[in-house]
Amino acid sequence: MRPYGEPLNIEDWARDVTLQRQSDIVDASTNEILLKKGSGHLPQVLEKAASFTLGDINSVVDIDESGGAITVTLNANPNKNSSHTVINTTGTNTVTVDGGVYNINGSATHLLTTQYQFATYRFIPVAGEWRIVAQT
Repeated sequence: MRPYGEPLNIEDWARDVTLQRQSDIVDASTNEILLKKGSGHLPQVLEKAASFTLGDINSVVDIDESGGAITVTLNANPNKNSSHTVINTTGTNTVTVDGGVYNINGSATHLLTTQYQFATYRFIPVAGEWRIVAQT
């Protein structure tokens, strides 16, 4: 295993990972999933106009809450790489992001109240909660 912070050589990376189930990138030595289908640099993009619960695939969610307030619930079984970005598209109503079974920065919910306001939530297993890692 290479020391933390040391640059990754692409040849080393290719030798140390394998594809599994044509969707996951897995560390060949530890069998740890490094990149799940739909995660990493290629999140799924969703457009929603009603309350819903996010799944385990990383996503960017455009919320049109012009028809009323909407609640987005983060998934209850996140993996250590889970990350979701939620965007309040119109700012007409409030988007409530609910941490579900986990808190978000110590609180049960986080509010997006203005047009184009967004937040990116990343699950931190050691802390046992969702953390806001980017926001406007």
